[in-house]
Amino acid sequence: MVMFQNMFPVHNPVLIFAIVMLIVLIAPIISRFLKMPDIVGLLIAGTIFGSHILHILERDQAIELLGTIGLLYIMFQAGLEIDLQQVKKNKHYSLLYGFFTFIIPLVLGVIAGLYILGIENLAYSILLASMFSSHTLISYPIVSRLGITKHRAVNTTISGTIITDVLAMIILAIVIRMRVGEITYIFWLKFFLFCVVYVVLSFKFLPKLSTWFFRKFSTELGVEEYVFVLAMLFSSAFVSHLVGLEPIVGAFFTGIILNSLIPENSVLMHRIQFIGNALFIPFFLLSVGMIINPKLIFSDAHTIKVIVTMIIVAIISKYFAADIFVRIMKFSRNECNLMYGLSVNQAAATLAAILVSYKLGIFTEAYLTGAIIMILVTCLIGGYVTDWSARKIIIEEKNKFCFKEQKYLDRILVTLKNPNTMNNLVHFAMLLHKNNNESIYLANIVIDGPDVEQNLIKGENLLTKAVIRINSVKKNALPLTAIDINVKNALVKMIRENRITKVIFGWSSEKSSYQQLYKDEIKSYIIQSNEMIFFLRIVEQINLTKRIILIIPPLIHKQNGFIESLNELKALILAINAELLVICETENELLELINNIKPKMNAKFFKITSWKKIIDVLNEIVIPGDTIIQMIARQGKLAWRSSFDRMPENIAKKFKNNNFIMIYPYSNISEIEYEEIKKFEVPLLNFITRQNICFNYDKNDILELLNDLVLNIQIENKKELLRKLISAARDIPIELNEYIVLIHIHTNKIENFQIYIYTNQVGFDLSLDNVIKPKILIILLSPENVKAESHLNMLAEISKTVQIPKFTEVLLKSKNYDDFIERLNNK
Repeated sequence: MVMFQNMFPVHNPVLIFAIVMLIVLIAPIISRFLKMPDIVGLLIAGTIFGSHILHILERDQAIELLGTIGLLYIMFQAGLEIDLQQVKKNKHYSLLYGFFTFIIPLVLGVIAGLYILGIENLAYSILLASMFSSHTLISYPIVSRLGITKHRAVNTTISGTIITDVLAMIILAIVIRMRVGEITYIFWLKFFLFCVVYVVLSFKFLPKLSTWFFRKFSTELGVEEYVFVLAMLFSSAFVSHLVGLEPIVGAFFTGIILNSLIPENSVLMHRIQFIGNALFIPFFLLSVGMIINPKLIFSDAHTIKVIVTMIIVAIISKYFAADIFVRIMKFSRNECNLMYGLSVNQAAATLAAILVSYKLGIFTEAYLTGAIIMILVTCLIGGYVTDWSARKIIIEEKNKFCFKEQKYLDRILVTLKNPNTMNNLVHFAMLLHKNNNESIYLANIVIDGPDVEQNLIKGENLLTKAVIRINSVKKNALPLTAIDINVKNALVKMIRENRITKVIFGWSSEKSSYQQLYKDEIKSYIIQSNEMIFFLRIVEQINLTKRIILIIPPLIHKQNGFIESLNELKALILAINAELLVICETENELLELINNIKPKMNAKFFKITSWKKIIDVLNEIVIPGDTIIQMIARQGKLAWRSSFDRMPENIAKKFKNNNFIMIYPYSNISEIEYEEIKKFEVPLLNFITRQNICFNYDKNDILELLNDLVLNIQIENKKELLRKLISAARDIPIELNEYIVLIHIHTNKIENFQIYIYTNQVGFDLSLDNVIKPKILIILLSPENVKAESHLNMLAEISKTVQIPKFTEVLLKSKNYDDFIERLNNK
């Protein structure tokens, strides 16, 4: 027996760590068996194994150190996982709840201190009340584990926590200053000056330093990234302490600052969560439990009175704050309970305040005991209420959706070939991946031939690395291998068999050009595909992107599948917290479309008047760190232009140091505005009279052609029509294929649609970009009073007609109108 008495408390560091790890392992298992939240089990375990009951462990410097790390880690993780878009959108929620959760407990605490506990000094009564106002996010790991950290109730409570804790710490600093000396204007000046300098420098300097480090020193393993994050966390927390704020404020600020640089589905985020939940946060919970001494509860009548009063005021005041807030803001009752469960926990700030006050003789041992017992009770209540209400909210949210109405699956296929681009492709897929019930599909396509075995081995090694990376963030990966005579056959079969909805291709800027990328097989697949397709040229980590430059070509927003594709793209932008700048022709329509997609985000628009000047426009806009995304229509679709097919090559060459992504939108989504517009019942050829087609036109200058055209049209004010046509020819000609260019305008000079076709075997000189000289020119004149939908329908009919096999060949070979009709009918 004496031997065991000499053994405990344990002082051997190896044995201490072994015991703690066993507690961290076993306590949650027992808690789940007893249907208790994990944190409750760890708190109770800390109390049992601490110095007040079994005395196996002592709350020495090592335990305090790891406990402090755990507290800072909780606040850092809260800042990292908070939804900044929601906070910006609903910042009034945070301010209002921060005010309520501070002022209501403060007022009730002052009343209880003065009239129930008999504290005569008003300043001391305010100090006691501030302990009820502050709270610690002890039950935050519960909402993190259940996956609702982005919920508005959680975001509101986290932001409110910082407000109320900072105010509580200011009260503590003031009362302590009053106790040890006078408060002068110099004290206030230094305090606020240091705080302002700290906040400004943190939000200015730390993002730049972090971005630079991630760009220069990040590796595939990611060890350097994690160590850097920890270094910034504790450095910022210490500086926060130096300026007079609590370290938890600095930890939270660090999480906020790094929020946009560490996406939710990234490997780094998973490592931060894993190590925190497995090691640091359990140490904090155990250290809090060790403080609690149940034997002091019944020490004397005054102590019991203090304990009961502090517990009741803490419980009631925090509930009143949550209840009043949700009534004003019309939150649900489950959201009220969740906010209460997160904010009722008293621990770090309360413990700091009571220990300092006790050492200075402001409060007696009875208040120290009362605070410690209050910590135990509120943490137990907070853990239970948070777990219960969080599960209710999850069920409530799921009931809002009718899964029978889901129109399409969400399955991602990543094609892997180049080891240098593998990590970027997989990381991008994880950012797009929303449904954890679905796997991320990985494709290794091998062309049948003499080297098939060698290529299979290389591909399987690449698949293995990708699977390990995806599994490391708790996502499922399904590797697929196909051997076929060509890429297209293998790809189409793989997509159909697994019902893929998104396909990701890599684009190596080192050795691939646009022409090499679009081999005939891939190009043929794209034309026939319905999936959303991504081509990635990633030169730096996508999560470092501060701004997305989105190029939306004309008419593509009217195509089938654009809305769903924009929704996916918006989710990606929100995931990396980037700003959105849209380059387009029709700002108002796109602004409405983007705003209708929830959650809302602010987008800036840059209206372009001539797509020939896209490089010049980008030169003015693009800065280092921007990611350029171009949406491209499939050939044969309404918005397809051959010039837009060539555009990515030019952009990629010009902006070699920027990420570049090409996106082909979905084309298999049925409920879309354009598809609901009634198609023309009259065939396109009925709009083209014999007189409106000129075969083998003898002039190739566009100005002469347009002048001849206007002269033959029976209208007044021909100069105005000629001016519009010349402007359209220079600024917005549409290349339907390598031979055909379409010019279209609205004019009030005509009453019905008019279509004119000119052919020239040499090619027309449009003075465009000298890439092609079209041999066929189609001119569409639309009456100004017709609806935009009718004009778009006519453009669509023209686009579909020129995609008819042999149409271009027949048009070029025909000598006159009768010959054209005869050849067309024969074909």
